Formats: sequence, C-alpha cells, structure tokens
Amino acid sequence: MMPTALRSSHEDEEKFHREAVARLEETCARTQRRVDAMCLDKLDGVIDAAFFERHAVEWREEQRRARRQIVEHETANQSYMEEGILLLELAHEAGRLFAAKPPEEQRKLLQFILSNSEYSTGTLPVHWRQPFDILAESASPERANGGTNSEELAPPSCLVVPRGIEPLFMP
Repeated sequence: MMPTALRSSHEDEEKFHREAVARLEETCARTQRRVDAMCLDKLDGVIDAAFFERHAVEWREEQRRARRQIVEHETANQSYMEEGILLLELAHEAGRLFAAKPPEEQRKLLQFILSNSEYSTGTLPVHWRQPFDILAESASPERANGGTNSEELAPPSCLVVPRGIEPLFMP
C-alpha cells in the first residue's frame, strides 16, 4: 500500500511541478517578447532610452526570478521520490531500531508518535499521531486485506518488542 501511495503521491507532485514550470517558462517567454518589442520601439524612436532601461531592468529581474524558481521546482521534483524511498526503508527498520534503544528513548519516541495512550487494565490502546496513523494502517495485515473497520486501533505490538516488562509511560 505505501509504495503505491508513494507512487501516486509522486505523480501528483510531478504534475504540480510540471504545471508550475510551464507557467514560469511562459512568464519568461512573455517577458522576453516585451523586451524584444521594446527594443524595436527604442530603435524606431517610439520610446526613449530612460523608459527602455527602467522597464528592461525590471523585466530581466522578473525573468531571473522565474528561472530560479524553475530550478527550485526541478530540484524538488527529483528529490521527492528519493526521500520517499528512504522513509520507507527507515520505516521497515523501525521495529529493530526501536528495540535496540534504551527504555527512556523508547518512551520519548512513543510520546512522539502516539497520542493519549494510557496503560490500564492490562491493555494499551494506541492512538496514532499523523502521519503515523497511515503507516500503522498500512502495516496492519487485516487492513491490507480489507478485513477490519478503519476506526479500530492498531496493536501496540507493532512497536514494542516484548521484554517481559511493560513499557513505562511518563508525562
């Protein structure tokens, strides 16, 4: 589910960047047409040199801004999928990394990814913070097969490796 969601999200991201680059390229082309027309008007004596210089500087700066933004969009589009893959790899290793940490660091991590969880009567109901709710949903085999209600909570066993003691939750 996550690789599919990543691909779909990447397609949306690519479309956004393509459309933004197209708008920015049109801005550059339109501005260049203005400068070209203004050059002809200056040569024909329709406008004076001061008018030409004032507007040419302004429009060339507009072109430089648009070109910088094009580069930014191209760079962002290239790194989006790479970062998504790295995030999925990290998520795949999360259980092993979590188990290797001391209890204090485990508690801090759990406080970061969980919301309003409280151990009582032998159970630990888990309420995920965003975006961890999406990751937990994708990790649940029942949900992957379409078997359970989306309102049900993911079991804490997907995070906590049994060590013979319960995790310590402190405010």
